Amino acid sequence: AMAKFELFRDARLQVLYDVRRTWYDLYKVRKNISISEKSLENLKVIEQLTLIKYKTSAAGNSDLTDLYGIQIEAGELQNSIALLRNQEQTIVAGFNSHLNRVPLTAVFTYGELLADTSDLDFSAISDSIQRGNPMLNMLDYEKEAYQAREKMVRGMGYPMIGLGVNYSIINGSNMSASSMNGKDMIMPMISITLPVYRKKYTAMREEASLLSNASSMNYQTVSNSLHTEYFMAVQLYQDALRRVKLYEDQYSLASKSLEIMLKSFSASGAALTDVLRVRQQTLDYEIKQVEAITDLNTAAAWLNRLMASSEF
Repeated sequence: AMAKFELFRDARLQVLYDVRRTWYDLYKVRKNISISEKSLENLKVIEQLTLIKYKTSAAGNSDLTDLYGIQIEAGELQNSIALLRNQEQTIVAGFNSHLNRVPLTAVFTYGELLADTSDLDFSAISDSIQRGNPMLNMLDYEKEAYQAREKMVRGMGYPMIGLGVNYSIINGSNMSASSMNGKDMIMPMISITLPVYRKKYTAMREEASLLSNASSMNYQTVSNSLHTEYFMAVQLYQDALRRVKLYEDQYSLASKSLEIMLKSFSASGAALTDVLRVRQQTLDYEIKQVEAITDLNTAAAWLNRLMASSEF
């Protein structure tokens, strides 16, 4: 029964992890939509500046070509936003399925998600996995059950002696002259049962022993697999932590560069290709920053899953 309960705990923890992971995916998609829409607005500003230059410039064909290039980029960006909105609906449906809700039930996400940068004692996490993971606990209980079965079957193979008392109620009779007439009878009993099919019990004992050994080997296999997952989750966490800082700095620099180049472009000082390149860099770094934050929080949720922690 304890082994079955540990399976239930593992399933519950998996649901909690799936809810968290799916929610982070939803936040990432919605944030990417917001970033892309803001980038599309910036592109429209560049388009208006280019249109003004086209109307006031003598080199009309060159400016017209730039205008067409901007419109092509705008079309691709609008298509990306449409794809992201489709992804959003799919993720919302998946999230609601984890909670057994109607697929298109509204799901709330934050405008900004804080990165989970709490200091983690990775050695303590490893110990917690070994002590508290329900799959390991389940295999421990399973091994104990097989050992108990082996002990029980060994006892079934021995001769069994039964002691007891038989109590009989005797009604009195007017026709009987016996001194025992109407007196209830108490009779001590002894029984001996000899096991005839000893090969059967021997086979059952060997089966229980083999199943116990199999549980021990499964325990080691699951333990190794969990520690592999642990190292993967730690690597994802540390990599995401590094990327959060990197892309935060890169986005800040790219945004400042774009602001300067837009001012220069409006004064006919910067080339359109340079402006578009920096705009794309700004967009990429902001999206990568969001991905890094969600990867970091997902890795933290993964570590909680391995430690069998159900706290949010």
